[in-house]
Amino acid sequence: STSHSAAAHVRAQRALVAAGWAELLHAPSAAPPARVWRTRGPALLAQHTMVGLALAAAARAGYTLLPWPVQSPAGVSQKLQKLRQDRGELPADGSAPPTQGVSSVPTGGSEGEPIRALHAASWLLEKELPVRYAYVVDGTADDANGGGGAGPHVYVSELWPDDGSAWEALDEVGRLSEAVHAQLGLPVGLREAHTGELRCEEARAFVLESSVGVEGAVAGTHRARARAPDGTPAEPSIELARVWCTADYMPRGLGIRCGGKRIGERHKRYVHMVGARICSPTRCLLALAATSPPSPLPAVLLRGLPMSMPEAEAESRNAIRSDCESL
Repeated sequence: STSHSAAAHVRAQRALVAAGWAELLHAPSAAPPARVWRTRGPALLAQHTMVGLALAAAARAGYTLLPWPVQSPAGVSQKLQKLRQDRGELPADGSAPPTQGVSSVPTGGSEGEPIRALHAASWLLEKELPVRYAYVVDGTADDANGGGGAGPHVYVSELWPDDGSAWEALDEVGRLSEAVHAQLGLPVGLREAHTGELRCEEARAFVLESSVGVEGAVAGTHRARARAPDGTPAEPSIELARVWCTADYMPRGLGIRCGGKRIGERHKRYVHMVGARICSPTRCLLALAATSPPSPLPAVLLRGLPMSMPEAEAESRNAIRSDCESL
């Protein structure tokens, strides 16, 4: 249940603070989401290294690295606004949106902002696809499983033709996220989210979870939730990453058409969208701290750490901010 997952998440937070990897910004007695923490010391530097590892893996996989947020070229916002007016989602006079008759198709969230900024209300020829972007979102609250610390998260967004290739891309992105976490030595399992876990815009989704501290869990189990030896559901794992495919649902809202304009076409074709949060360093730290005893920081994250932590923390925060402003 949600409350069970939240309680497990809070226990992991306390272990994170006890290990000296984080500090509470509010009183420990505060209940979520009032309890806020942030990483410190070597964990903060390790967090920055995780971002670099994830971006390097995305670059090797052929993604184009982008800053976030992406600035729209001239005219894109106006085209999207006109499209929404034509569909009746916005009044033509620019007043407040109507309360009835509004399309339920979304116009894009934070995960798809590069797609929205660069391709909204446009046509993409099949020879121009796929389009694949990777970027870092900084300062986004890690609020799944009962709350968490704010920090950088590495996202990818992709556009594919409407020929079914997006489903193969969904599997590929899942394997990419698994490979990123394998470098950290975290035992993880990739499973398919069941219907009740899907968000309104998701056609299918995979969840990459930590299996640390779960007796009998099998690392790398695909699309299967770990269970205890007696057959009962295991302790809630920490969601490390999420991969999803919205098919043409999100592109319809953004007006991203597939192919070229054809006279007398019977139906409109839209591209298909795949997105993912392939790495959230704060969640990885929670998973490491949740082990009993807490796992040490992986050696790959500790190479070249300076001895002076106050200066190192300031340098790491500046580096993270710089990465997010211009990759």
